[in-house]
Amino acid sequence: GLGLTFFIKVYVNDVSEWEYLMKSYLITSFLLQLCVITNFIMLGMPFGRFNFFGAHPIPLGLLGAITTIIAVAFFINKRLSILKFVILLLSSLWIVFISSSKGPLLTMLVGILLLMPTIFKSLKRSLSLMTLLAISYFIFSKTEQYKSMMERVLGAVDDQSTYERILLYNAAENIFKESPLIGGGIGVFKDYYPHNLFLEIIGEGGLALGTLLVLFFIWVFHKYIMYLIKFRDNHYYYTSLIVLTASLTVLMVSYTYVDLKFLYFGLGLVLVQNKILNIREIVKIPYKQRISSIMHKVTRHA
Repeated sequence: GLGLTFFIKVYVNDVSEWEYLMKSYLITSFLLQLCVITNFIMLGMPFGRFNFFGAHPIPLGLLGAITTIIAVAFFINKRLSILKFVILLLSSLWIVFISSSKGPLLTMLVGILLLMPTIFKSLKRSLSLMTLLAISYFIFSKTEQYKSMMERVLGAVDDQSTYERILLYNAAENIFKESPLIGGGIGVFKDYYPHNLFLEIIGEGGLALGTLLVLFFIWVFHKYIMYLIKFRDNHYYYTSLIVLTASLTVLMVSYTYVDLKFLYFGLGLVLVQNKILNIREIVKIPYKQRISSIMHKVTRHA
């Protein structure tokens, strides 16, 4: 995951490279979704959480959730045609419901909600988006997978995962109480992570790492406030930020930061924002003015 962040930091240096990376992600995500959906159909569309060749349902569901968020961000900024958006939306939503995981569904809903300040800036685009989302919801609400998902969300069935989470929460709290300053050490949970980022961090690193995590969340919150104040029209800013915040959302209720590659993907996108924004500001300056400014600096130093 950290390697993915480093890759983005090194190789994404301007707007065109950012666009190329995101479009490449959408294309490869769609192709992978087709593979998953084809396998799902060939197996007779089994009821419940779908296991794609051993892939965990949560990252599978997040593939659909994050792709939906990026597709919405591209659509409202007129970087995705309505036909491509509909195709991506349907395939991504299908993946979310195939996974039947609460975390990815919550991630998708929170991501779209956080984009609302930009979505409602254009009445025509927002109405189109809401209509497409409503139609998609109506289609998927008639499927067995939707019923399975809603049963898990509403707790209408004996959900073993919820009971297990409570036990894991208690275990993480006990580890923290035994060593509140430095925790039990990285990897103390082994394969049984507590499904909550804060509990996982303070269990592993105590208040030392917990404080860093709080500072990280404050930084992300500040970024979102800046989005509301200054960058509601900046496609590069809000798309990157929402991918990161959506990834953090799922970690509040499920999975682990160790394996969540979308978290590091979003972090990398946010960390290159300054380079992209600075380049965009330079591009806005007329060519002759830029040359004149450069010549002035050269003459002054000479």
